[in-house]
Amino acid sequence: MTIEKHESQYTLELVRQGQENLSGRSRIVKVIVDRGFLDGETLWQLDEDGILYVVCAKSGMHVKEDARALAAAGEGHRAKRKRKVVHGRGKTERVERLETERVGIEGLLTFDAYNSAEGYKHHNRKDYEPKPIDAVVVLKWDNKDYGQEGRTVYLTNESVVDPFLPFDDYDGRSLIENTLFREGKQAWHLKKAPKKTAAAVTSHVFMTFAVLALTAAYRLHEQAETLQDEMESQAAFEEGVRQWRRRMKQENQDKVIIFVGDKYGILHVAELAVLTGVRLKKIPPELGTRDDILRRYGVERG
Repeated sequence: MTIEKHESQYTLELVRQGQENLSGRSRIVKVIVDRGFLDGETLWQLDEDGILYVVCAKSGMHVKEDARALAAAGEGHRAKRKRKVVHGRGKTERVERLETERVGIEGLLTFDAYNSAEGYKHHNRKDYEPKPIDAVVVLKWDNKDYGQEGRTVYLTNESVVDPFLPFDDYDGRSLIENTLFREGKQAWHLKKAPKKTAAAVTSHVFMTFAVLALTAAYRLHEQAETLQDEMESQAAFEEGVRQWRRRMKQENQDKVIIFVGDKYGILHVAELAVLTGVRLKKIPPELGTRDDILRRYGVERG
């Protein structure tokens, strides 16, 4: 793909390459893409291939405005979801109740490009009809009310009887975007390849994502050992890697690592001072004496 060509031209190629890579082990049954990949013929072909999709509609599309108008008229399948969010702890704890509302609209016929290339040739005829498409209109999101016309509209061939199904699918895409691609580009310097050759870029991408995955595995393991509450653990993992790095730096800025032969130890700088006889004006009282420090690390003096 060259830089001047639109990414929507390569959606089917990417899906088919993915199917080939997964051959014999699994298969792609659902594609979640952002509006940059919105192309009527591509979506039509995905549907013909039995693959579900969810994509965000673009501003100015007739199908988007029709979905919003039908939602405002009270048409479609409406669904609400409520959840509680706890802020603070102890005396400062506050519970916030958030409501989200969606409406699913079926059988829209105003996405003219939603057809095969051959079928679309006749789109100027009076009797032309594209393939019907469904939509999910966002009326309210975590108490932010957009009115009966709603705001964001998702286009899909997935059932919209429960409009939260396509919505949750797309929300999963945003999670991948924010915790993988955006983190990769902004926090792991994915776009800064050492050279602009194909081999260098390929190696850089694979190495970056391998280190990203290793770090994610370490963080999950660390949280499983230190956090008992599942929601607390999930909230901690959603912390971006840059914030995590800053927090780790702050928590460990007073620690030092000491090597003696093939052995090493990680100590608070004040612990090192006590063990080496350096006098400090102020020593944290919780450190204890020299013997207390040694016992804390399992060392008994003879």
